[in-house]
Amino acid sequence: VLTLTASGTGGLEAALVNTLSPGGPVLAGSIGFFGVRLGEIAALYGADVSRLEFPAGQGADPERIRQALRQRPDLPELHHNLGNVHREQGRLDQALSSYGQALRLRPDYAKAFINRGIALVALGQLDDALRDLRQGVQLRPDLADAHTSLGAALSVQQQFDEALAEYEQALKLSPDHGETRWNQSL
Repeated sequence: VLTLTASGTGGLEAALVNTLSPGGPVLAGSIGFFGVRLGEIAALYGADVSRLEFPAGQGADPERIRQALRQRPDLPELHHNLGNVHREQGRLDQALSSYGQALRLRPDYAKAFINRGIALVALGQLDDALRDLRQGVQLRPDLADAHTSLGAALSVQQQFDEALAEYEQALKLSPDHGETRWNQSL
């Protein structure tokens, strides 16, 4: 948990400055003021911004994200984000397809491996899930969420010692990580 003594705009700027490269792609999905502001800040920092507007109070429309992908099919981040939308909406096969496309475009995309692993766990494909989650951890050993997700998958397979080791690593990286503490207690 990081506490920022700033406005919402300050929080958006802090997030973008720490993740963007000039000329890097940003798909700014706006469901209200902060989505618009995110696109503005990204543009100020030199990002290649594509904008999508959605009605206030509604979720992102996967079809509109797909249309954005058709315009920029070379951006693994867009495929990854579409995979996340599909996963959150329970369309796991579509999520796997989107994560797979992101990984074809960027084979070292740790978060795509991790999120595909999470979707594979939900589908009961545990061996494939563990393979992806381990790859994600190998690529980004600094991500507490990666270790937590791997620990959860190991728990499902009743590999409790290995799961606890992953939870401990996650807590070393992020001592106040609530999901890890919860999983560790089960």
